Amino acid sequence: MNHRFVQPCAGAVFVVLTILVVGCSSGHNSFSSAPSPTPTPSANPRMMVSDNLTGAVIVVNAQTDVITHTLAVLSPGKLVSAGGTTVIQSTLASSLVIFDNATETIRFTVPLPALAVDIALTPDGSTAWVAENNGTVQSVNTATGQITATDSVPGVQRLVMGPQGSSILAFNDTLAINFTVLRPPSTIPLVLGNTGLDHPANGVFSADDNNFQVFNCGQECAGTQAGEVGVALNVPGGPFISPPLAVSGATVGLLNGSSIFVAGSPATGLNAGTLQVISTATDTAGTPAHIADGRHNLMTLTSNGRLYVGSQGCTLGATNPQNLRQGCLDIFDTTTLAVTPVLLPAFRPNGDVTGLALVAGRNIIYVVQGGQLDIFDTTTNAVSTSITPLNIAGTASGVVQLSP
Repeated sequence: MNHRFVQPCAGAVFVVLTILVVGCSSGHNSFSSAPSPTPTPSANPRMMVSDNLTGAVIVVNAQTDVITHTLAVLSPGKLVSAGGTTVIQSTLASSLVIFDNATETIRFTVPLPALAVDIALTPDGSTAWVAENNGTVQSVNTATGQITATDSVPGVQRLVMGPQGSSILAFNDTLAINFTVLRPPSTIPLVLGNTGLDHPANGVFSADDNNFQVFNCGQECAGTQAGEVGVALNVPGGPFISPPLAVSGATVGLLNGSSIFVAGSPATGLNAGTLQVISTATDTAGTPAHIADGRHNLMTLTSNGRLYVGSQGCTLGATNPQNLRQGCLDIFDTTTLAVTPVLLPAFRPNGDVTGLALVAGRNIIYVVQGGQLDIFDTTTNAVSTSITPLNIAGTASGVVQLSP
């Protein structure tokens, strides 16, 4: 049977606030594959980089790799851009910054009741979502700067936005068998779960907001078995969760065609992380490839089939004679299945990968690792030798291509 296709079974139980989905002997999630997101080409492509230490966001001409504009933002971190709007998460202040891409100005700095732990943005850029460390998720109208809704999601750590903007997944990976789906305009969070889940930690949508995959981090989150499940919301009898497919580690994943790439760290130590390819056609997971350990949270696929996978808190390699050492970034060739561990200067305090952003129309990807910005040539799997490095005065944190 195919793990990608979920059919409802008689045992599905629907309750208004909490749904406990009971597995059945056959059938899986109705799931249409979609390629990984790529930046939209524009006449004036620009990148934005956050400098968490000096309190600045930097706008870069994405054709010339030259800084064109710098704005002051208190402790900027993660960046999300869509529909002419960019949302900037602060790592130290209880506020959210809304940036206008056309004018390159800050529209609003929105006060929040608590510190943001994650952010998301609807594809049209109209609504920002922010998860806060007080156990709430709030939506913000980006045209007015007004908070429009507040949902209770205790312990929320992570948000995943649907491609249509009508479903938002909210995860707290300390929970053994539950995760939450927000479905505006409903003000009642939908809590999903069953005993086949094992610390759900992240997810990835298909082409619509009703079908998605959830990644269970298992032993990495004090559970037992990492895995992946398919979820369908719009089936008779209520939402359905498929039986789990076991994998080595699963804290982040990416769907591309009939393949799901999933990474995690079942153990600690140099190259103790794993990357596997799940076939949606055969419902099987390939042999794990070894990558850096640490908490994997970023993954991006280039047009030439190179998968960039980043983690934080990884085990650093030994320093070589060139004063380089292995960090938290690996490049996986999706054709040959070969892994290229990336070396970085040994003077960097860590190898944490906190930003990955492709540049539309070029064989270039911006990578933030160890607090510095590196511009990679995706054809060589290495930092470009023809681009002058950007001068980031403090500690680089996030990076994104600004949407038109």
